[in-house]
Amino acid sequence: MLRFQLISGRVKNISWNEGRRVVELEVLAEQLFCNKCNTPLHLKDIVGEMRYGLGSLLEVVCQICSGMKLISTGKRNEKGAFDINSKVALAMMHSGMGPDHVVNFLSTCNIPPPDPKTLKKKEKSIALSLMDEASDSCKTASAEEKAISLSLSDELECSFDAGWQTRGSGWQYNSNTGHSSLVGVKTGKVLDYDVRSKLCSICQHHLGRKETVPNHPCNSNWQGSSKGMEPDMALSMVTRMDNRGCTVGIIHADNDSATSSRLKQNFANIKKKETTKTMSRKICRNNCMQQQISTKS
Repeated sequence: MLRFQLISGRVKNISWNEGRRVVELEVLAEQLFCNKCNTPLHLKDIVGEMRYGLGSLLEVVCQICSGMKLISTGKRNEKGAFDINSKVALAMMHSGMGPDHVVNFLSTCNIPPPDPKTLKKKEKSIALSLMDEASDSCKTASAEEKAISLSLSDELECSFDAGWQTRGSGWQYNSNTGHSSLVGVKTGKVLDYDVRSKLCSICQHHLGRKETVPNHPCNSNWQGSSKGMEPDMALSMVTRMDNRGCTVGIIHADNDSATSSRLKQNFANIKKKETTKTMSRKICRNNCMQQQISTKS
């Protein structure tokens, strides 16, 4: 039985002494004094609480002068927003959870949860910053990989792999999204990444209602087959690497002929090596076939 139940996305009105709170002890301790008489304040003198997601402003009354002070339970930015609300949205994205999962988790812990809509808004605002950070990280890693390769008089060597939201059988690929990455062989760091998507939730929402789709950052960037995402992402990443002055000389990938052909058309000098995983699969497959032949004979 959950302690806090949601009604239309919002938590019932609760008293300050119900449930648990997420508190930064140092921030709280630094504020426990009266602004009027400088007397230490006590948490037992809390008379009210204003909640903002996982952050709160506690109303504490001074025993000496009866003055009231608002005490923050955690750090806040220049606009007054609590850092913890951004942190929980970031944790939600990092762990692969959704707003409803976060609400259920916190409710079970007897912590008043934030509104799911608030989490979605935070997620969208954080996503832009994460993409910028990821781009800068890839540029730094590419420069590092190039420097090490040059110092060893080697060609820039990296590993490529792609995946889909739903598993492909080898003959059928019908996922709506695909993702891929380039990893440096020398550094083991991600040099670039790419994503393909056939769908956009905002477009779907308005088209489903037969409404005009407003201007928005559309996530749909692919109209071809799901299998065709892999060679397109490989070419895009290798091209971006080349534009940074980090030309890929050797690429480790699986035995997908479409990817190899697409890369060769644009980068004639690039060399392809099959990954150890692919070679192991081939050896295992050949051994199984030989055993079957031996058994039949």
